[in-house]
Amino acid sequence: MSGKTVLITGTNRGVGAELAKQYISKGYTVISAVRATEKQANLSPPGSSDSRHLIVKLDVASGESIKLAFEHIKDRLKIDRLDVVINNAAIGVTKENAFLVKDADPAKYSETFDVNLLGTLNLFTAAYPFLPKDGTGKFIALSTLAAVNSMEHWPLAGAYALSKNAVNYLTRQIHFEEKNLITFTVSPGWVDTDMGHEGAEAFGAVEGPPEKVAVTAPQIVNVIENGTREREGGRMINYDGTIFDW
Repeated sequence: MSGKTVLITGTNRGVGAELAKQYISKGYTVISAVRATEKQANLSPPGSSDSRHLIVKLDVASGESIKLAFEHIKDRLKIDRLDVVINNAAIGVTKENAFLVKDADPAKYSETFDVNLLGTLNLFTAAYPFLPKDGTGKFIALSTLAAVNSMEHWPLAGAYALSKNAVNYLTRQIHFEEKNLITFTVSPGWVDTDMGHEGAEAFGAVEGPPEKVAVTAPQIVNVIENGTREREGGRMINYDGTIFDW
């Protein structure tokens, strides 16, 4: 069993829920950091496992909420080390924020950047004291292939894709500044989650998302567990381990 601790945001559904289950099965203490704690299922660890599942209220849209969550982790949960921090919570593509640039609503761009980019930034600064500085601590953010310039352009994903491209750059900046941390972004694929289906509806993709979260989630965890500073550090990685030049 691992004996390690991972904090994951947005684990009440979708990719985050699957990641939490994967880490529980590997013996981690999993801290589910969610906006609505009443919507978070209590994940039962395997019978002989030392793993634990803890739930903390945290809204990535609020710097104050993030600060209070980490105070709770330290003072109430008595945890002062997080081996892995994964920012999964985000605003995706919905009908409300899918529009051409000529029709852009600046408020929607601002909201998306506040959650996706500033949420990642605030999470990192709050988590920083908890991350081990011995070369093993990992700060991971989920990204998207929509943020990769070499991929097919998604004309309605502007706010989302731009914000995730900024998240890619933020983790790269952290990589070069923090020589004793491992940080990179991971694309989970276009998967069959609520967010994935909302995106499919916005894009008019009647066949829905092409990938299954139950298939990609174990691969995401594998990428994170085996990720190194030398190979993945400061880069964007697909769930299958492919490294992208975004």
